Amino acid sequence: MLTKKMRRFISGNGAGYTTEIKKVYYRRIEAYAQAALEDLELLSQKLPEDNQRFIFTAELLRPFIAALLEGRSGSTSKYPAIKDVRRFRIAVMLGRMGISRAGELLDDPLVKDLLLAQSEKEKIIRAAEMLLQIDNSSV
Repeated sequence: MLTKKMRRFISGNGAGYTTEIKKVYYRRIEAYAQAALEDLELLSQKLPEDNQRFIFTAELLRPFIAALLEGRSGSTSKYPAIKDVRRFRIAVMLGRMGISRAGELLDDPLVKDLLLAQSEKEKIIRAAEMLLQIDNSSV
């Protein structure tokens, strides 16, 4: 996705570059990253499963998702329980989608009910969504 120059820039945190050059690099990186995410979405929709199984694996996705959720502290919240709103929203979204999809992938209704009914994860997600609503209303 990134060019060699972009990798060098981002790896060095923009050190040694003028403010104007940094702005140009950041705009380009944002555009490249958005295009890469769109390409990954397309691949996940259209690429044959035999090929996807080598790309979209827990082992390959885990470092990206961990870095996405555990990165430097960013946007703060007016609600003190939320340290980083952007990452919190992404974590809640992933949790909600993950629980929903896990339920769809289970064939045995009894196991599905045991896993999903009154799930601790579901309670956490509901509480998180409530916190986000409180945070949004205080803006």
